[in-house]
Amino acid sequence: MLVGAFQGQICSFIGTVWCVQTVLSVQITFCKNLMTSMTSGELARNVLEAEEQLEMHQERKAEIDGRHEYYLQLRRRGEELVEQKHYASEEIQVRSSVFVFFSRSGANSDAFRRPHLVRWIPFQTTLTQLDDVWYHLNETWEDRKQLLTQCYDLQVYEEYAEQADAWLSSKEGFLANEDLGVSRLLFVSA
Repeated sequence: MLVGAFQGQICSFIGTVWCVQTVLSVQITFCKNLMTSMTSGELARNVLEAEEQLEMHQERKAEIDGRHEYYLQLRRRGEELVEQKHYASEEIQVRSSVFVFFSRSGANSDAFRRPHLVRWIPFQTTLTQLDDVWYHLNETWEDRKQLLTQCYDLQVYEEYAEQADAWLSSKEGFLANEDLGVSRLLFVSA
């Protein structure tokens, strides 16, 4: 019975550490991947493409905003572990014997069966990374929005400039007609 209670405490303890660490890593990876997808690709070559890019960019903002509460909850949970002076708050160090214990106890997690697959890094470092990558994600979104808006404005300008050029070209023949001045003189003198 004592072994079962001890096993439950260790499992809860390791599970919390592993869960928070894994979720932090997943969130960091999500942010980095989203930043990469935001900044990749060419800028629009016409107004329609520019509108589509702005719309897609706004959808990414909705995705970021949708994860904001999740980010805050994750941040709070990490801070709680640090404030509780969790032994892993400075650096997560789990002895392999604990993993062996769980392997033999029938834990389903692949991480427990193969501890070499788990990369443990300091919580504080991970929280700092999360804050940094979250800040850079939002900053990257704002920078890209500005760039896409400028691209859209340029495409609208170029479209209007092409229309004005076409209009002027159509009037150029009329304005280049030399008879215009003569017929005017004839009309005035008559």
